Amino acid sequence: MPSTDSARSLAAAIQRASVTTPTDRIQRAAKRIAPNAEAIDTLLASLQKVAASPHVEKYRKVSLANPVMRELAPGAMELLHATGWESHFGYLLLNCFDKALLETGVSALRAVRSQPAYIRDKERTQREAAAAHSTAKEEASAARLRSEFARRVPEEPAEDSAGVAKVCIHMADGSTVWRRFETWDTLNDLLNFVRSLPGTSPNTLVENITMKPAQVLSEKHLRQTIQGLDLWPAGHVRIVSCAA
Repeated sequence: MPSTDSARSLAAAIQRASVTTPTDRIQRAAKRIAPNAEAIDTLLASLQKVAASPHVEKYRKVSLANPVMRELAPGAMELLHATGWESHFGYLLLNCFDKALLETGVSALRAVRSQPAYIRDKERTQREAAAAHSTAKEEASAARLRSEFARRVPEEPAEDSAGVAKVCIHMADGSTVWRRFETWDTLNDLLNFVRSLPGTSPNTLVENITMKPAQVLSEKHLRQTIQGLDLWPAGHVRIVSCAA
């Protein structure tokens, strides 16, 4: 049987080992957040702002309704609480500024940025951002081209105008678009309209499917009129080429 003093010493050692300090909590939380690079960067920026300007109220009050707060990574709330933030009626408030705790939080977040989990996620987010930027540029360029084609399209005649041709464009996705043309409008006018539509390209061609067999309307038909193409009084064309 252990002596009373030994038992007390053992109990004290176990108690000391079980005590978690704020620094321990901060380090543990930072490691949990490491796989989410965006969360690490956001928290680091926030803590640095508070540390640099502790008397600025907007840096010490955060709404929990903020979308960023609703999507916090695992461990983020633990780190904020460990650095002194308190939940209060829908907000996180830093009522007691503890410079040492904030600096510990900043150091811990900086440290995990060298961990493989953070580096992998950072590279992923950078690739996704680059891809999104490239896609946005391509879409903006395509929109400008469509707008240019739209400016070349003759004004649409009124529904009750005499001699109006109604053309149905069958899009590549299965949808249809109807548009009225004058009988003397040309294939070039029709193609300008088609190329102004989303999902088409500057090289999009169509085929006349009003009658069988279908006929691809190519560059050699550009000056032919809607009536001359047998699209009057009504006709159907189908997208056959959307090459970039």
